[in-house]
Amino acid sequence: MPDVPPPAEAGAGTGAPEETEPHGPAWLPLLALDDLLFHGQAMHTIGELAGESGVDMEVAGKLWKAMGFTPVADDDPLFVDDDLAALQLAAKAIADSDDTREIVYQTRVMAASLSRVAEVVSDNIVVNIHKMMREGLSGEEIAQLLTGPTAQDMDRLVGYVYRRQLRAALWRKLADPEHIGKQATLTVGFVDLVRFTAVTEDIAEEQLGELIDRFESIVYDRVTESGGRVVKMIGDEVMFVADEVDQATQIAVDLVQSFDDEPSVPAARAGLAWGQVLAHGGDFFGPVVNLAARIVDVARPSTVVVSAEIHDVLSGRPEFSWRRLPPKRLKGIGRMGLFAVSGRESTE
Repeated sequence: MPDVPPPAEAGAGTGAPEETEPHGPAWLPLLALDDLLFHGQAMHTIGELAGESGVDMEVAGKLWKAMGFTPVADDDPLFVDDDLAALQLAAKAIADSDDTREIVYQTRVMAASLSRVAEVVSDNIVVNIHKMMREGLSGEEIAQLLTGPTAQDMDRLVGYVYRRQLRAALWRKLADPEHIGKQATLTVGFVDLVRFTAVTEDIAEEQLGELIDRFESIVYDRVTESGGRVVKMIGDEVMFVADEVDQATQIAVDLVQSFDDEPSVPAARAGLAWGQVLAHGGDFFGPVVNLAARIVDVARPSTVVVSAEIHDVLSGRPEFSWRRLPPKRLKGIGRMGLFAVSGRESTE
């Protein structure tokens, strides 16, 4: 593995301080990538950023930690002009809203989402650099070959995706008269792969990566095609929501069937519940979410199990076939009447 300094020595993502000694074959490529991401020398301390932006020093530290970075010493010149510009924007947002806690919270949520994006992109870059190293290229040669979108191009691309997502969220919430504040009535679904741990113990890391990619690809395709929204992936499990009960039920049925038809991925099972949930930070909470999570735990492989409320709403619909299950004891909830549902075509 190339001898690359840890993030704390390299400015924790803000640029490399001059006192760090260059070493290791990845050093020059790392400097080249730094220049693609942040122009200018790291020269500002966090105290200077706070002073020039008018943000309280404590708040500046909270914003830095909200982005997921380790606290820095007050006198370390680790920050570039882009950091100052970002903190000045934060100062304006704080002044406009007069709610520091909300700005810190929004920063934390945004950083958590973008952190995953950064991990995926950086994995691809590192793989390519290691490949060039194995082919015998020097650090200087690799640095000269590194090209990519400019920081401004990346900012525009990320900003575009954000604006698209924000527009969709605003239409979804403001166009629905039943959506009040952070409360919403939704169908919540959990789908997980059966015996995933046992299957992954016997395959190579590369195959495991392909399996996870295939799992996520099927999930996103099926959920978005049917108008649902993927809330989060939790290892071998996905949580999704949909505005309409029949919409969510069809998504779950299609997902379970898709995994049955996909030989490279284990079979799946699903649990659904419907009712009012609390939306917070891009996630959902409340008894309905807990119920859906417990239902999937008792579902058999290749089966979709739903709450009695969902059955009552959809029982007359011709596209679904129903089977009453014996009452199940759900952890932390108690005994519940549940139903297995399938598509009419798959039943026939």
